[in-house]
Amino acid sequence: MQKVQIVIKINNLCDLISFQSYARSGPCKEVSLESLWLSTDRDAINSCLDHSYQGEKQRVPVTALDAQLAALHPTMIKIDVEGFEYDLLQGASTSLAIDSCLAVIIKGQSAEISALLPSSGFDDIACDPILRSVQVFRCNQHQIRSGSRVRNSM
Repeated sequence: MQKVQIVIKINNLCDLISFQSYARSGPCKEVSLESLWLSTDRDAINSCLDHSYQGEKQRVPVTALDAQLAALHPTMIKIDVEGFEYDLLQGASTSLAIDSCLAVIIKGQSAEISALLPSSGFDDIACDPILRSVQVFRCNQHQIRSGSRVRNSM
């Protein structure tokens, strides 16, 4: 997380990006834990811990994305939750519905996500950085394309 925060600072994006750590949950009514311990010293393999872990760790709240974004108006949401993307999205219906949210970048892909995001108004896109072009895919719910989605009214 510190590496991402350094890149944000180097690129003078601190006023535009909110970087937060939360444990995921589905809709608020399904939350059974208030917080979890996460390792912070294992880079790409950070994970949930118990209190006996001797390395660097951080306590993070467990909450639905809608609860965290209730007072915000995000333009883009980036999600990387190591296989729990669909569960997280189940608690993000309000966040995905607000007009300010124009893009969703999501690492994990599944048929469920490919069905959910179009029903929330997002189309799958492919970006070609060399040609500086974007192609929108109007795919059915069984097709899995990329991890980048844009609001279909754009």
